[in-house]
Amino acid sequence: MASIGFSGLGSGLPIDDIIKATMKAEAVPLQRMEKEKILANEQISAYGSLTSRLDALSTAMKKLKGEEKFETVAAKSTNEKAFTATADHRLGAVAGNYNVEVVNKASSYRWVSESLDSNQAFSGSLKIGDTTLELGTPILDGAGVETGRTAWTLDELRQAINDNADLKDKVSANLVNEGGGQARLVLNAKESGEVGRLTINTDDLKQQVKLSSDASLSQKDATIDGLDYTQTHSSGFYNSDEVIASGSIKLSNFSGSGTLTDLSVDLTGKNLAEAAAEINAKIDEDTNLYGKLKAFIVTSADSTQSRLEMRATTGVSNFKMTLENTVFNNATTSAVNGDAALSTQVTDKLDAEIKIDGITATSSSNSFQNVVSGVDININPDVVINGTDPVSGTLGVARDDASISDRIDEFVKAYNDVVIHLNEAKKGPLASEGVIRSVESTLRDTLFTPSGGKGDLQNTLASIGITSFVQKGWEPGDAANSRNGTLEIDRTKLNQMLAEDFEKVAFIFGNEETGYASRFEKVARQLTSDSVIDGQINKGLISTRKSGLNAQIGRIDKRMAATDMRLELLEARLYKQFNAADSMSANFNNTASYLAQQMENLPGYTRKK
Repeated sequence: MASIGFSGLGSGLPIDDIIKATMKAEAVPLQRMEKEKILANEQISAYGSLTSRLDALSTAMKKLKGEEKFETVAAKSTNEKAFTATADHRLGAVAGNYNVEVVNKASSYRWVSESLDSNQAFSGSLKIGDTTLELGTPILDGAGVETGRTAWTLDELRQAINDNADLKDKVSANLVNEGGGQARLVLNAKESGEVGRLTINTDDLKQQVKLSSDASLSQKDATIDGLDYTQTHSSGFYNSDEVIASGSIKLSNFSGSGTLTDLSVDLTGKNLAEAAAEINAKIDEDTNLYGKLKAFIVTSADSTQSRLEMRATTGVSNFKMTLENTVFNNATTSAVNGDAALSTQVTDKLDAEIKIDGITATSSSNSFQNVVSGVDININPDVVINGTDPVSGTLGVARDDASISDRIDEFVKAYNDVVIHLNEAKKGPLASEGVIRSVESTLRDTLFTPSGGKGDLQNTLASIGITSFVQKGWEPGDAANSRNGTLEIDRTKLNQMLAEDFEKVAFIFGNEETGYASRFEKVARQLTSDSVIDGQINKGLISTRKSGLNAQIGRIDKRMAATDMRLELLEARLYKQFNAADSMSANFNNTASYLAQQMENLPGYTRKK
C-alpha cells in the first residue's frame, strides 16, 4: 500500500500514526488469507508426495499381480568360468537339469597378408566380398579423360578400406609394423562367426615394382674390364622391358676432377635402357663431368633382367645416387596373398559351438538364445579351451524363490512408505484433512481382507509371515509413532511357506480377483487418479482434493488482490479526509487568533486574566 504522510500541523494530531494503526487493523484479513494460501500449498505438496508413494505401491503390486508371475524360474551354471545362463518362464522355461559342453568360442574372421615393404606401391583392385575397391587416384589428361591411376601405399590402401561406405560395417583394416620397413595388412571381420567370414580376392591387386638405390652400396670401388671405378647401383634386377611409371634419379655429392652438386633426371615413361641413355645425355652436357661419370645397364646371369648402375672414374669421393618415388608401370604377380593360417587368432571354426546333453548347437556369437525353451546360454569369452577337450558344467533351471521374495520385499517397503508418510503428514499440513483418514481406512480394509473373500481367514498376509506393527496403546488414527501400521516380515516363516506351500503364497498375492496385489494395485490407482469402473468415471480421491486446493488458492489470490485494492483506496481516502480536517483546523486557529487580537485593540476592552 502506497501512502503520503503528513504531520498534522494544523490540528496537532499524529495523522501518520493514526492511519498506520488503522491500516494495520484492516490488513489482518490479508494476513489470514496469506496463511491459508501457504497451508494449501503445503497440503498440495504433501498430497503430491503421497501420490508418488501410492504410485510406487501400485508398481510393486503389478509385479505380483497374476499367479503366473509366481512361475518365475532362474537358471544357474555349475561352471560360470565356462558359461552362464538366464531363463524366462514366459518363453517356456521349465525346471530341469542339462549337461552343457563348450566346444568352441565364436571368433571373427581374420585375414593377414604376407610381409610387405611398408613403402611399396600398389595398383589394380582388391575385392572384399561383393565390394571391389579400385586402387589409386585417377590421372586425367587436359580433356578430363582418365589415362591411368596413381599407386597407393600400403597405408593408403588400409585407409581406403576403412573409408569405404560399403565395407565400414563389415571389415576393419590395420597395419602391423614388423620393423625393418616391413608390415602386414590385416583385415578383421566386424561380425563374428561364419556369417562374418570374408571372401578376399587379390587376383587383380598388383604390387608395383619399385626401382630403388641399394643403401648398402652408396659408394664402392670396383675394377671392371681392367679399369678402376667408384660405383653404385639400384637394388635388385628388373624385367628389361618394364617401363617406369613415375619417378626420377638424383645424383649428388660428386667431387673430384669434376664437380656435381645436384643433377636430377626424370625417368617417367622409360625402360632401364632408355633411362640410362637419358642420364648419360644429361651428364655429357656438363663438360666438367664428361668422361668421368656414366650410367650402365647390367644384365642378370640369365639375361632376362637388368639393373641400373652408375660408375665414376677413380678419385671421386662422396658419390651418391638417389632414386625418388620410382616405380614401374606393370606389376609382378600379386604379392599380397593373405592366409588366415598366418594368424594364431583364427581357427577353422568361427561359430561358437556347445553340446546340450550331447546335442550340438552353434551360434555366430557366444550367446545362444532360446537354445533350450526359454533359456539363453552365454559362453564366457575368457574361457580357455585346450585342444579338443570341451569345458563342461551343469545347467540347472528351477523356480526362482529369491526373485519372488524380493518382489514381496518391494511391496512391503512401498506399503510402509505410504503408511509412514500418512503418519508424518497427520502431524503437519494434513492434520485436519478428512481425505487422509479415508486413505488410511481404504488401505486398512484392503490389508485386513483375506484373499478369497472376508470369510477365507486362512489366506491372510499373517498366514505367510507378514504382520502389522502396532505400538502398545496405539489406536487407528494416532500419529504419535510413524511406524504404527507398517508391515513386518517373518523371514523364516515366509521362506518356509515358499518352500512348503508355494501355491498358497501365489494365490494370496497373485489371484486376479481377490489377491492382495490386484486389490492394492486397484486401490492405489483409484486413490491417485481418475478411473473407469463398470463404465462409470470415478474421480480419484487425492486428485480431486488437489484440484480443490488449487481452486482454493485461485480464490484466495483473487480475494487478496481485491483486499489490496480496497486497502490502497482506504489509505488514500483516510489521508485525504485527515488532511482536509487538519487544514480546516488550521484555518479555525488562524481566525481565532485574529479575532482575539482585534478585540484586544477595542477601547475599554479588558481581557480577563
